[in-house]
Amino acid sequence: MLALIHLDQAEYEAALESAEQALAINPTDDVSHYVMGKALLATGQEEQAITEMETFLNLTWDRARIRDFREEVEALLEADGT
Repeated sequence: MLALIHLDQAEYEAALESAEQALAINPTDDVSHYVMGKALLATGQEEQAITEMETFLNLTWDRARIRDFREEVEALLEADGT
């Protein structure tokens, strides 16, 4: 993802722009919210950074819950012999 490259190179404005473009296409892209949070923090926009990082954490947590649920279902199916 281009936004991550910009973030790694401390190109924070470019990182923000790339992440915003990605979020316009997919508002639930957790990595873009992470990049936004880190870049906003680096540019002194702490309140906005906190909001983005909270969104990132919520999306990541939701994905972990889905993975755990899928594993439970697979285990049940395996035990059932299906």
